[in-house]
Amino acid sequence: MTTEDNESAVIPEVLRQNIETLEELNQRFVSVLQNKKKINPSLNGPGQDLMVKASHAYWSNFMENPANLMEKQISYWGKTLEYFVEAQHAFTQGQFQIPQADGKPDRRFKHEMWSLNPYFNFVKEHYLRTADLINSAISELDGMEPKEKRRLEFFTRQIVDMMSPTNFLATNPDALERAMETQGQSLIDGMQNLIADLEANEGELVVRLADETAFEVGGNIATAKGSVVFRNEMFELIQYAPTTETVHETPIIMFPPWINKYYILDLKEQNSLIRWVVDQGYTLFVVSWVNPDASYADIGMEEYMGSSDKTFILSESGHIAGIVNPPSKKKYGHYTLDDIGLDADDWKESASFNEGSWWPRWNDWISRLSGYQVPARIPGTGSFKVICEAPGTYVLRRSHV
Repeated sequence: MTTEDNESAVIPEVLRQNIETLEELNQRFVSVLQNKKKINPSLNGPGQDLMVKASHAYWSNFMENPANLMEKQISYWGKTLEYFVEAQHAFTQGQFQIPQADGKPDRRFKHEMWSLNPYFNFVKEHYLRTADLINSAISELDGMEPKEKRRLEFFTRQIVDMMSPTNFLATNPDALERAMETQGQSLIDGMQNLIADLEANEGELVVRLADETAFEVGGNIATAKGSVVFRNEMFELIQYAPTTETVHETPIIMFPPWINKYYILDLKEQNSLIRWVVDQGYTLFVVSWVNPDASYADIGMEEYMGSSDKTFILSESGHIAGIVNPPSKKKYGHYTLDDIGLDADDWKESASFNEGSWWPRWNDWISRLSGYQVPARIPGTGSFKVICEAPGTYVLRRSHV
């Protein structure tokens, strides 16, 4: 029996076919990278100026206090060697007992193999010790402007996190285990997703966080009835159709963050802030920002409109879930305080916590400012005529760097 016959007996046919598929995908991967479009270098991360400043500060620190830097380096060498010797000794003695690890648990290393397997455990501990050394060296660096140092700390964290062993197949027990369970299909799926993201963005890696085919603007999201009644180069203005016979005299206009699509306020009927506001008896207008392209290169923040309030509410959860928080869910609470002269920390410390959604409290506040009830306004019957139906056209545009 030849070596090739032995390999065929060991490797299942499905796994063999998947390995061949991976080879084909690799050629496709190389091809899309070779055709990658050129982008503005300033968008790629830290420039040479930051590196020069960091190097100058590091060597200045070394010349002024060489003992401090050498002490840290020697301590790192000592801890790394000590841990290796202990792990090697336990392994050769057949004990398979992992030395006690320092520091708090890291959620990236939840798989039991990171603790029970000497190889994975040493890889993990070596990475964590190296990461601590690098991060502490940057945080203790003197001689840089605070803004520049924050930039350096930020980019350093990105690079250190990128080099985590969990990001590489050979040093990730979860990925290896999954690959064996699926006979390589998980690797094919991952490679296909990677290539699809690259091909969709001309070789630039922009990772899709959701299945784009699962959502249709105006189909299953952003479905509240309304019409675009105004448009300029910056935004379209949508007026929503009333659901009550009368409305407050004073309309409401919402300005979503310019970085977001407006439909975060109208994702689905059950949690739509837009629908809820209309149902409370208001004439509602919402701004839909344009997706800028190269023709907007000279447009700055001053061209974007904004609004201000005289009362503040701080919602629990994140920047999306904190806003999209319908009363029916009874999920996240919110903080309130009338004193707006305090800084952020003092305001939070002094504020009162309230259970449930902030929407009803906001409605109680704004209804007192919105005038008497008048007949409901139909989009297009006022000074501005209907241009097109909601969700409009700007929200459908895709921007490219």
